[in-house]
Amino acid sequence: MVGITNLGYLVIGSNDLDGWAKYATEVVGFQVGRRTATSLALRMDKCAYRLLIEKGGEEDVKVAGWQLDTVEDLEAYVARVRTQNVVVHKGEPELLAARGVHALYYCIDPNDLRHEFYVDPTLAIDQDPFVSQVLQSRFITDRFGLGHFVEVAKNFEETFHFLKNVLGLRLSGYMRPEGTDVNVAFFHTDTGRFHSIATVALPKFPKRCAHIGLEIEDFNDIGRAYDRADKADVLELTMGHHPNAKTTSFYMRSPSGFWVEMGHGEVIIDDNDWHIETHAELSAWGHKPAKPDRVAPWAAE
Repeated sequence: MVGITNLGYLVIGSNDLDGWAKYATEVVGFQVGRRTATSLALRMDKCAYRLLIEKGGEEDVKVAGWQLDTVEDLEAYVARVRTQNVVVHKGEPELLAARGVHALYYCIDPNDLRHEFYVDPTLAIDQDPFVSQVLQSRFITDRFGLGHFVEVAKNFEETFHFLKNVLGLRLSGYMRPEGTDVNVAFFHTDTGRFHSIATVALPKFPKRCAHIGLEIEDFNDIGRAYDRADKADVLELTMGHHPNAKTTSFYMRSPSGFWVEMGHGEVIIDDNDWHIETHAELSAWGHKPAKPDRVAPWAAE
């Protein structure tokens, strides 16, 4: 069965383009690409963008862009999704131009998040290589894509079904911490990063996206980013280790209010030698509130 290659991009609706530009370049390590009065393209690598901030909206992620390898794969994939009684639309020329892709289809999930399926993203010109003003290594992207994000489910079972059976993503595992009602399911694409998306039911959480996760090649860059986040007063959770994904990371607040995780060391899954596990802890150590007034989304339950 033809599957998704990676999570290629996310589109965020925000009224604070200036805030996103400053945060993304000075704290996270992105590079500003194309900028207009109504949009901001943020680069992590040779692609023209990985995050697209569009003016307006709910200060939330509104689109997830999923890359496939070929037009033939895309057509076969869309045909299979349509067998799941899901309405799939073909992207009009204006949408293809805005996204900078060769072909695109999209559908809406149970949480009103739009999923776009595409091929052939536009790359930045050779005369404009990706350069971060703060990173000394690089983001891990390429075939593994942008990273991951955690979608807050209105209905966990419906969202789980959509991700696994409609999108055809592969289940990586579960997290069900003892003493809480938190239930998280993690999914990976064909290229195997432990999760490109996860879903969790957080009834009191006001946004569709709980956090976006980015991976950095050199752990020293994680430490430097931690210091920058602390200095900018956006640090939310201290450094810690996730035993399921094997990632060491910290969390900070974005200009739109949801969090950004910066991590190192995430597992790459080999589906021929992988066993789904349920972990009863969020973190093996760390990931504590950075300040007394900072509370994790799951702690508000």
